[in-house]
Amino acid sequence: MAASNGGRLQWKWADMCGPSGLTLWSVKSHDIGMCFQELCLQVPVFILMATVSAYYCGRHTHWIVRSRIQLQILGLRTVAAVIMAIATVMKICIVIQLSPGFLQPVDYFLAAVKGVTWLVHAGFILALRHRLGLSLRGPFAICVLWTLSFALSAVSLRSRILLYHNNPLPEFSKFLCISYGFSIAEFILQCLYLVTLYPSERSCDVGTYEGFDQHLHSSESQSLLGSPRLGTYSRFREETDPLYLGTAMESAPFCSKLLFHWVTPLMKKGAKKKLGNSEDLYDLPMNLTPAYLCSQLEMAMAMSSVTKEHCTEGESRKPVSLVRALHTCFGFQFYSIGVLKLLSDGAGFMGPLLLNKLVTFIEMKSESVREGYLYTAGLFAVTLLGALCNAHFNFLMQEVGLKIRGALVTTIYRRTLTVSSIELSKFRSVIIDHLHIFLVPDS
Repeated sequence: MAASNGGRLQWKWADMCGPSGLTLWSVKSHDIGMCFQELCLQVPVFILMATVSAYYCGRHTHWIVRSRIQLQILGLRTVAAVIMAIATVMKICIVIQLSPGFLQPVDYFLAAVKGVTWLVHAGFILALRHRLGLSLRGPFAICVLWTLSFALSAVSLRSRILLYHNNPLPEFSKFLCISYGFSIAEFILQCLYLVTLYPSERSCDVGTYEGFDQHLHSSESQSLLGSPRLGTYSRFREETDPLYLGTAMESAPFCSKLLFHWVTPLMKKGAKKKLGNSEDLYDLPMNLTPAYLCSQLEMAMAMSSVTKEHCTEGESRKPVSLVRALHTCFGFQFYSIGVLKLLSDGAGFMGPLLLNKLVTFIEMKSESVREGYLYTAGLFAVTLLGALCNAHFNFLMQEVGLKIRGALVTTIYRRTLTVSSIELSKFRSVIIDHLHIFLVPDS
């Protein structure tokens, strides 16, 4: 912005884009102008992509159970989106540190837009795990906008290559090298994103089992089996109760989950002696409801049986393994919890060592005060880390146990209802004993 002779403000594109200004076509590099690419092509596309992603991220549709492979594909896509958001911020920070003065306002503006867009889009991908239709690619509008961003990423990479090889200024080479490297990294991540778009809901062995998504959008107000054929029961609306707690950990921030602060309303309600029955407790989250857990387990067993059908006639077909199905559903969560136990034990091992250093510091009085503060801070940190890791390890282990128990009980109950009364009379006592063991484990 600059003042003209008439006293009015006059816009100068050189202040926004640099000395070259806003040019549609660069004669020197024989390519589209960089400022035109960023301001007129990339910024509108990414703003539209962020808006549409935010819309679908908050849109509530029918609940969908996806297979393990589908969830891994969506997880890989989420990682790619998050890394692109982080890389956008890292590029600006590195250029400011190593080549100050070369960035223009349009570069900061584009970095802010792209960073926010990829973070919002990562939230959309997380919502796609269990909502927004069967397709792994998402709605058509998202596919079109991402295709435009992919094309613009390829065009930007080509422009960076031309600028890098036709650079006449030596002091400009470091900035171009950084931009060139990050453009290559962004294009590789975009290609990784493209690979995750290849599988669809019709892919073999990926989400081919049907019949569970019809009744998974349930809550604790639904029957145990969650089947619409068996009907549901209704109860009083707890939302009218001023002491209604809602769903456990729903909308709880990270710090609340880390410090278990979300349990405080339940403790206050118990202190007022308002806990008369199970209806006064938190509602179960969706991933802990019997219908969801049973559907996950049955889908794992069904997909295993579908895989067995591809065997040749000469090969023996092994029966479906319940242990293998449980491992498919809950194995990753069970093994990943072991990291918390490892950190807890490591912190417990470091505590006495730091305490010994602190006692030696107090007795010798030959070391600097700074080292004493470091020993104290280290002892506090490992104690806090050990306590948090141990508490979350026990909590998550109980959660996994609850999931396995709920999945087994509901699956046994469902399968029992499909057996004829004659067959059921042969092993009725065995089923009752097993259900009693799972429902009352301390007896």
